[in-house]
Amino acid sequence: MTMMKKCLALFLSAAFVLPLAACANEAVLPEEPEQPEEETGPAYWFETVETSDKYSDDEGNLLASYQYQILEMKTAEDADESQVQVAENFNAGMREVLDNQLETGEELGQWASFDDRLSSSLGDGGHYYIDELSVQGTQMGGIYSVSFYNYNYMGGAHPSQTYFSRLFDLSRGEYIDPLEVADDPELFRATVTDLLLDHIQHLDPEILAGYSEGYESTVAQWNTRSVCFGEDGMTVTFSEYELGPYALGTQTFTIQYGECMDALGQGGQVKLGLAEPAETELDT
Repeated sequence: MTMMKKCLALFLSAAFVLPLAACANEAVLPEEPEQPEEETGPAYWFETVETSDKYSDDEGNLLASYQYQILEMKTAEDADESQVQVAENFNAGMREVLDNQLETGEELGQWASFDDRLSSSLGDGGHYYIDELSVQGTQMGGIYSVSFYNYNYMGGAHPSQTYFSRLFDLSRGEYIDPLEVADDPELFRATVTDLLLDHIQHLDPEILAGYSEGYESTVAQWNTRSVCFGEDGMTVTFSEYELGPYALGTQTFTIQYGECMDALGQGGQVKLGLAEPAETELDT
């Protein structure tokens, strides 16, 4: 009987210890490591592309040089077909700008070789013909502004400096007129025109006196000048001679978004990232 009691005690002890051992084994099992989230790069980005050349005479004197910059839109390797098409549309417009500049650049050497004033000063390290185009891109919401500055010297009394721009709608994948940013283009044109004229009227009287008669009609066509949508507002630049003589110089104005918010409309504000899409837009 005593032997039976001992066996029973051993059996009960084993029955109690085995589950504990099983629990201990489960506790020490290594946990599955969490898989790190894959970092995804940008779907697209922009790079500056430069094209340049120079021309010299038979004696090695520099006659002319050109240097042109444009932007090129790049896409990630896993970009979908629609994004690739957007990039192709953007780059086609940039190549068009470059081709237009090259029409001048490729003739500079020949033009300079026939300039007697230029050739007479070459031995003294004098001036030479220059044509340069620099570029800057700014994104505001879904609108990408490409601003160009063209410096050109071709032997005259002074160089010429010209500003122009190209606006690209990233959602539509095409270049647009600045007026197309707004819901009502003509309301936007009229509002910005009034704001620009008001800025001009508050200029220093000596500067205002340099404006040409009838400059108001040129101001009303501000959308055909250099327009850039940036974080600080919408910048409109009129190049030399557009609003007055050379002495007046370049005229640049910045319109704060708060001044033209109503004229932009809800859709325009969304395009520029100034407002969130309305609930009705989100539902559609």
